[in-house]
Amino acid sequence: MYFFKSAITTSASDHPFKLGCKYLEDQNKHKEAVEIYNQLYSKNKEDKLAQIGILYNQSFLPENYLELPREYVDVVVRDVRFIDAEELEADYKVTFHYEDQPKPVKTKVKKNKKRRNKKPKNPTGNPDPERWLHKYERAIYKKQAKRRKDATKGLTQGSTTTVASKPTTGTITATSNALKR
Repeated sequence: MYFFKSAITTSASDHPFKLGCKYLEDQNKHKEAVEIYNQLYSKNKEDKLAQIGILYNQSFLPENYLELPREYVDVVVRDVRFIDAEELEADYKVTFHYEDQPKPVKTKVKKNKKRRNKKPKNPTGNPDPERWLHKYERAIYKKQAKRRKDATKGLTQGSTTTVASKPTTGTITATSNALKR
């Protein structure tokens, strides 16, 4: 709204209201801002900032909220039509606002500690002579395998039937293949 700078006429008493309207715009409460700008405009018909505020906030509301008189739109269109873009670029310096981003905190990389090898509980005892053999060749493992083998004998092969699925009554007839031929 900087291009209306020369045409804006505001009184000192209206300034807090306009600041409040800006706050309402930031909070997306455009209906309340339109009402305040409308009161300011009805008090001073030459206040272009109030007109612009009404138009801006009205653009966020449904079309039937407030019927805008033709004079609101005509003033803005007339003033916008005569804006010289090159003059604006020459008058104002373009600045970029970068938000303060938190600086990355350097954290120390945690080093993995080297763990010592666990020593046997009885370091002076004789080592197991079968330790270099494969597991299935060791005597202890053979005993365990035999025990497991015995545990699986005599059980079903995985097929079971429930009592409900067996027929309770009925006749069984046997016919030989010789009779059928």
